[in-house]
Amino acid sequence: MKNLNILFAVLLTLVIISCSKNDPIPKEPEVNAGCLDSQAVNYNEQAKKDDGSCRYVQEKSKSLLLSFTAIFNPENAQWATPAIRDLYLNNKEHVVPVSVYSMLEDSFYNETANYLRTNLKISRYPTLAEGKSQITFSSTQYDNFLNQVQSLIDSRVAKSPVANVDFTHSISDGVLKIRSVTEFFEKGSGRYNLAIYVMEDKKKYYQYTGNGNYTNEFEHRFVLRGTASGHHSGDLLAEDPAAGTLVISEASLELPSDWNEDNLHIAAVIWKFQSNNSTYINSTYH
Repeated sequence: MKNLNILFAVLLTLVIISCSKNDPIPKEPEVNAGCLDSQAVNYNEQAKKDDGSCRYVQEKSKSLLLSFTAIFNPENAQWATPAIRDLYLNNKEHVVPVSVYSMLEDSFYNETANYLRTNLKISRYPTLAEGKSQITFSSTQYDNFLNQVQSLIDSRVAKSPVANVDFTHSISDGVLKIRSVTEFFEKGSGRYNLAIYVMEDKKKYYQYTGNGNYTNEFEHRFVLRGTASGHHSGDLLAEDPAAGTLVISEASLELPSDWNEDNLHIAAVIWKFQSNNSTYINSTYH
């Protein structure tokens, strides 16, 4: 009997040791890492540990290219869409591209597009606007047109900005949410607004190509679909801001079902309003 008790004790010990070796080693709970600086562009309020990823507003200028065009105008297919596409591809780090379809009969028409057309006093289609400059086009002068616009882009980029903006955005359950950070590098005068434009890129749709011909498969680029701002002119950032002023803003937009979420892009644009005149200041595109 004594020997049986000893044997049983040995077997029990071996079973306990075997089980303990197979037990998984308990892991420390994962810590949600991210940017903890609330003044950074990519601040993560859910993060518990800083991972060094914080991104801040950069002191540089970008060119806002507004291409005013129409699906019933064959020149959109001939030059307006190819031009804004080529200008963007050649200047990805320096250009914010927006195609504005502001004719009432256009399927892409919206009130934000109409506001921009009215505000910039656009009277002919297609027209490309960069700041106060507006350039129309002759199909025999495509390269010359691109060179003119490139000069405007280069001039804009060389300037020191009064302010700049950057942002993060997400889409969940059909709702677009944007968090932006605007920084003023110099003292400003007047009222400054931030407009959040939503564009749909590579939208295949109807386009008249001339001589009675049309296609339903034309690829429209950077189509302005609307705004996530409360007003078409944007929402107030600051009035007469001091250098170093930092403004954090949030905006949201419930997306219509016919917008392709995978092809949506956002442009955050700073406008200055003074004496009933608006002036482009800076912008960022993601």
